[in-house]
Amino acid sequence: MVYIKDWTEFCEAAEEMFQADPEKTRYLTKYRRRDKQFILKVTNNSKCLKYTGNFQHEVKRLDKFNHTMMQLMLGLSGDTKHKATET
Repeated sequence: MVYIKDWTEFCEAAEEMFQADPEKTRYLTKYRRRDKQFILKVTNNSKCLKYTGNFQHEVKRLDKFNHTMMQLMLGLSGDTKHKATET
């Protein structure tokens, strides 16, 4: 399990992981109420990436990441590369 502290690096690594193996890659969003944090986990069964952030301050980033990953998973064309990294 690899915790990545930089948002841009996490998004790029998650997109690369999905593009390398779209059949096995999945992601999970978890909110920890007591800590007021969210945890994003992206895995393909052999490699696991995690990012932890403050939900209130990073809700727009999370929304853009979800949108980008959904576009990739649905196979929609267009330039989705690094859209989730924009703030």
